[in-house]
Amino acid sequence: MGALRQQLRDGHYDLVLDLQGLLKSALWARQAGAPVAGYDRASIREPAASWLYARKAAVPQQLHAVQRCRLLAAAHLGYPAPQGVPQFGLRAPAPVWKQRGAYGVIIPNASRPEKLWPERHWVAIGRRMRELGWTPVVLWGRETEQTLAERIAASCDGDVPPFLKVGEMAAVLAGAEHVVGLDTGFTHLAAALGRPTVGIYCDHEPGLAGITGPGQVASIGGKGQVPSRADVLALFEGQRGG
Repeated sequence: MGALRQQLRDGHYDLVLDLQGLLKSALWARQAGAPVAGYDRASIREPAASWLYARKAAVPQQLHAVQRCRLLAAAHLGYPAPQGVPQFGLRAPAPVWKQRGAYGVIIPNASRPEKLWPERHWVAIGRRMRELGWTPVVLWGRETEQTLAERIAASCDGDVPPFLKVGEMAAVLAGAEHVVGLDTGFTHLAAALGRPTVGIYCDHEPGLAGITGPGQVASIGGKGQVPSRADVLALFEGQRGG
């Protein structure tokens, strides 16, 4: 931690922008030895953190998290507030693992069991992808997740890649015809890469942290509101224009 603090100070920053708005992020921002800018007390997530900022700006709390970050940066860095959907400018690396032909991606795993969607519903999504002529590619990140991925793939004539690092996973997402996934990092990454994406929320409200990106994206579900298979498929078909 001492080495990290020194590394921050060695950067000789003119300003540190705390987009997170938490006590822990504000405290670490202060370690850089430069003025810290963030949200004002009325719009920050943890009001006590605003006392640690040299500069403060008001940003409506009800906005999507990405939009809040964009507005905060514009307010403190002195450029006009951006309009329209975010263009993240991401470029995936060359693929290490390649799927032959057209494919769709399914992301059925998440960090907590409360976020999971019924396995039979994933199979239905995969079978619909197969009907469209796409190979369903089911992603995973841990051994326990691999077991679920293999069961889903076996039931919809899909494919399961080997363990992939983040950049390698990004390459798979970037080449997909469509992505359907839970509220997890790789689903958000697919949307940021501009792929048509459906995000399924089973234990969290998507309003402030829903799927966002420059392509066709949609979020469905919420806290205690597990979306039905029919509703997810309807969103999927709507993004295809079908």
